[in-house]
Amino acid sequence: MDNPKDNQIKDNRYLSLKVQKLTQAIYLVTSLITDNEPIKWRLREEALDILSDMALSHDHHISPLYQLPGLETVLLKVNHLLSFLDVSLAANFVSEMNLTLLKKEYFILKQSLEEKVRENNVSQLLEISPDSQISPKLTPNLEPYFLANQSSQREKKQAEYLK
Repeated sequence: MDNPKDNQIKDNRYLSLKVQKLTQAIYLVTSLITDNEPIKWRLREEALDILSDMALSHDHHISPLYQLPGLETVLLKVNHLLSFLDVSLAANFVSEMNLTLLKKEYFILKQSLEEKVRENNVSQLLEISPDSQISPKLTPNLEPYFLANQSSQREKKQAEYLK
């Protein structure tokens, strides 16, 4: 019988590798877009942010309570990237085949992440107490997560709002 922890590590490795390959694909496809076009750089920036956030969300030295917001951030960024791909497709910056394939793969990634977030939400919101009764956990203090991952002015404002 497989150890659930081993399955989680394998799943995390698969997702991380998938994000890395998708980031490489974004770079290859956007190399065809002129350097003067802002969407080229936005696509690359968003792909790199997803790659970076994915690595943080799967860091085993970070408490699982802080990994969940990381996955939700990755999901948000995947949605942004999908929107940028739609704009690129509409503007005919690169071939429809390449963009359609990228959109399909990012959508599959999005579904996998949504499933992982759902699983984590259920297991994180409920814990079994020693007397075998289910009791809700308190919402974790997310301040350390936001302080460690502030990369933009917008994220700083979000952190202030959440305090």
